[in-house]
Parts: sequence; structure tokens; C-alpha cells
Amino acid sequence: MQGLRVLTCRFFPPSDNPIHDRDRTRFLAARMAKDKTLDPARVDAVVVGNTAVVMGVVPEQAIQDHALDMARDVDGVNEVLDYVVIVTRVDPEKNGEAPDETSPDDSE
Repeated sequence: MQGLRVLTCRFFPPSDNPIHDRDRTRFLAARMAKDKTLDPARVDAVVVGNTAVVMGVVPEQAIQDHALDMARDVDGVNEVLDYVVIVTRVDPEKNGEAPDETSPDDSE
């Protein structure tokens, strides 16, 4: 996903009810898609068991908090893993990664 620099591997035991996982994931995705605060193309989530994994890129902390709160509000979710990165500027030549602090124009 664009902007994501590090992803910690975590293994989940097989879900007792994968249909509930699918339904919770769809429910959360639909809520995020309708939410005017979020850019659904840049924030995604999946529910595995009782854990929601939220990932993506947002421009500010308030939007990150909002996305995580939406995941916490899903019935049956007891834990939310946050893989949301705050990026205030995006360099399109770096596939959505934040630009370096110095650019060639800044050199003397």
C-alpha cells in the first residue's frame, strides 16, 4: 500500500467463523466508503476474528483517529491494529511516499 514503510507480521489463528469475518469486513468497508472524512481509496480494513486491521495513508491525526474509531465500533471487534501512516505531502514520483526532507533544489 502506498506510503506504508513497515508492516509487522502477525499471524492469526483460523477464525471460528470466517463468514462473520467477511460480513464485518464488508460492513466496515461500506461505512468507510460512505464516510466523508475518509478517503476510501487510501484507507482499508479487514476483520480477522475479533481483530480489525486498519491500513492506509491519511493527511492528519484526526482522520487516523476517526478511521480507528470506526473499526472499534464494529460489533465483535475487541482489538484494532493500526497500520495507518500520516503523510502530509505526497511525492507522486515515489509511489505515494513522503518526500525526503531535502531535495536537490535545497543543495548549495
